[in-house]
Amino acid sequence: MLSAGEIVGERYRLLAHLVDGGSASVWKAEDRTLEREVAIKFLYAQDERYRAELEEQFLREARLACAVKHRNVIQTMDFGRTDSGQAYMVMELLKGHDLGERMGQTPLMPIPDVVDV
Repeated sequence: MLSAGEIVGERYRLLAHLVDGGSASVWKAEDRTLEREVAIKFLYAQDERYRAELEEQFLREARLACAVKHRNVIQTMDFGRTDSGQAYMVMELLKGHDLGERMGQTPLMPIPDVVDV
């Protein structure tokens, strides 16, 4: 069980839980080395029958994500396993609203903004 204040990878201090998804949990954290906020995605403990395969897929995704550099893709900077063996990846922390929220607001997005997205 993760908790605020916990140190991950000897570098990241967990600050606050952000969201849970189908197979992962995302936390806001502080990169103590670079003194900036990041997001850390932790893979949930899965059904033992599929756990190894899901962890390998998660870590492969993290390796590939670290190699991608594009303005429309969240930057992934690090990945690994906690002391208890839980797989994680460290990503830039985005602030603001997601596109679905914005599209439901009025006034509607201006055409140049839609084209940019």
